[in-house]
Amino acid sequence: MCAHDECRRSGSDRLRVADAAELSHRGRDHDLRRAAADTAPDGVFCATDMLALGFMDEARRAFGRRIPDDLRIVGFDDIQHAALDSYRLSTIAQNTDTLAHSVVDMLSQRIADFSRPADVRIAPVAFVRRATAG
Repeated sequence: MCAHDECRRSGSDRLRVADAAELSHRGRDHDLRRAAADTAPDGVFCATDMLALGFMDEARRAFGRRIPDDLRIVGFDDIQHAALDSYRLSTIAQNTDTLAHSVVDMLSQRIADFSRPADVRIAPVAFVRRATAG
């Protein structure tokens, strides 16, 4: 069951998922205004840590939001800047070495035998809890 279905089933309308098409300047401004409003979400998940850091900066600067008291934020990547004291961003970490080795291995196998069936691999991730998730 997807998160949208679970939210609808529980009667909640607080889950909003923005796709990449909404990451325009206009979409970002709308999301920031919503984060500052009385109907602000409890939290925001950003597709990358860089988006999360920018969202945090603007939410604090332009709207006076206190992270995580007013708004929780989680990113994805666990870049070095996520651990800086000024951010302490909670994030999803992925092992990029494992990902790179898997991609090279899969590509090598495909080059050696193009007719082989597609291969699917699942890369492990870990939640890195820092200050922004509350």
